[in-house]
Amino acid sequence: MKNKKWTPKNLSKTQEKALESNDFNELERYGDFGAYRRVLLGDDVENSMLGFHNSLNPGPKVDFCHGLLKRSADNVASVLDVGCGMGYTANEISSLYPNARVLAVDISEDAVKFGRKTFSGVDFVCQCIEPENPALGQFDIIYAFEFYPFTRTSELNTHLNYIKYFLSQLNVDGNFVIHLLWNNSESIYTTISSIEKELPEFKFSIHTVPNEKIHRIFKIGFLSIFFDYLARLFLRRAPNKGIVISRA
Repeated sequence: MKNKKWTPKNLSKTQEKALESNDFNELERYGDFGAYRRVLLGDDVENSMLGFHNSLNPGPKVDFCHGLLKRSADNVASVLDVGCGMGYTANEISSLYPNARVLAVDISEDAVKFGRKTFSGVDFVCQCIEPENPALGQFDIIYAFEFYPFTRTSELNTHLNYIKYFLSQLNVDGNFVIHLLWNNSESIYTTISSIEKELPEFKFSIHTVPNEKIHRIFKIGFLSIFFDYLARLFLRRAPNKGIVISRA
């Protein structure tokens, strides 16, 4: 049986259960909503296991993904971060694009409360994202980092409907970036070739995204040729991929 825990309906039910408790010691740490609420209620980040659900140091990842777009960060006016969680990634996005309005959206009430309280440079919205919903706006860049509809199911129609929804909100020269763990049979990894055929008016490119340590290596300017070669050889084995979609 396919895992349906990721669907908006089931996520809402899971959240409702977590919201019933006001004592973080009563909340489990192995799901997003329990970890989010634990932090909001005063638990420390490490004990809450928040790092298992959100990237707590997403700067290198955001910086690398932006580099794939080959556009000036100063000229970006609007960015959307979907499934933003507690807002750590959205905050890095805001720092990277100094002239942009950054809109961050997540279904979790606690995550959005934390984001609003902690990160002042981001507009947070608590909302379930579904393809049938009204548009969230028009954006120069849309980021989907580990967004559940792309990382918890292999259903082609689900992927296609969400992608069409987001692409309809891209400005003419905009970019849509999907970041995920690759080689996962229950993800967009299994359907991306079919999606590309369905959308011939868009250009798709897939890139390997290094982990934080390898990214730092690339930032060092005095590397030897041999060391640089070893770093790039290791990069080919990195499990994360970035899919960039733009108009052809």
